[in-house]
Amino acid sequence: MSNIPIGPWTSANFTTQTDLSDKLYHLGKLSSGLIILGDSKGARVDGVIMEKVKGSTSNELPVEIAISGICLVEAGGNVNEGEQLICDGSGRAIADDGANQFVVGIAQKSGVAGDYISARLTLHPTLTA
Repeated sequence: MSNIPIGPWTSANFTTQTDLSDKLYHLGKLSSGLIILGDSKGARVDGVIMEKVKGSTSNELPVEIAISGICLVEAGGNVNEGEQLICDGSGRAIADDGANQFVVGIAQKSGVAGDYISARLTLHPTLTA
């Protein structure tokens, strides 16, 4: 059992027209004022999706997004404790593997694809290699 705390985190409420019902703890970003799944490797994200929401173009719904603090994220590959995390292009967190990528946070626990790991959110661009 890990002794890494989860929370508290700061969250913000946005809206979505996307089905995020199976995207709990995935990375989300704003697009045209709505939250969508982080869909580009290493690109900017705005936080972590903290609730299951089934939005659609005809049903815009509120969604909570964690924007700072320590929360769970779904790993998209092997991640080691202490590594900087980026989006894998499918809304999951992977280890930063290149320059000029947007860092989501720092892994507080190691894991493999599909694991929920704790991450300290930082949400900033990086110039690391």
